[in-house]
Amino acid sequence: MREKNDLDSLFRNLNGAFDLEQPRNGHEQRFEVKLKALHQKTDFSIIRWIVNSRIQMAVAASLILMVALSVLYRSASAPEETSLSAYAPEISATSAYFGDLINSKVVLLKSENAQQVRPVVEAALNQLKDLESDYRVLEKDVLDGGNTELILHAMLRNFQTRLSLIESVLRQIELLKETQNDEQIL
Repeated sequence: MREKNDLDSLFRNLNGAFDLEQPRNGHEQRFEVKLKALHQKTDFSIIRWIVNSRIQMAVAASLILMVALSVLYRSASAPEETSLSAYAPEISATSAYFGDLINSKVVLLKSENAQQVRPVVEAALNQLKDLESDYRVLEKDVLDGGNTELILHAMLRNFQTRLSLIESVLRQIELLKETQNDEQIL
């Protein structure tokens, strides 16, 4: 009820202060033209803003993607032995020696293409992959600061195991070839 009294008193105080004249002819049409122009301009600017922000976001996303890919490429292409050689050069030299020796023996192993020895070669290559992954774990352990002496012995034993596996498989292949030759002679 009090609000009604307040409104009544407000209108009584403003009595005679209202502009009661009629606007000029065409006022409504001029107002609508200005309103439409403002509305069209606003819609276009909003669309322009949306397009510009999408372009900016696409450029930013492309840059982020390129940076991420370059970081991944660098980390994947940097060999782990480089950091290992910085940590312990003797490990790197030993690894290079045994690695070359093992790789030359693996080439010999892969050159065996007789049907009878193929399953033996494939099984040996799978075991060598397992031993190689074990070696990578040992390298990581050295870099992480584990018991270096124990890990180095394990690394050497890994190399020896791989070499003895290859030698054993090569001997087994020779035996298979000899028995096959003996059977052909008989």
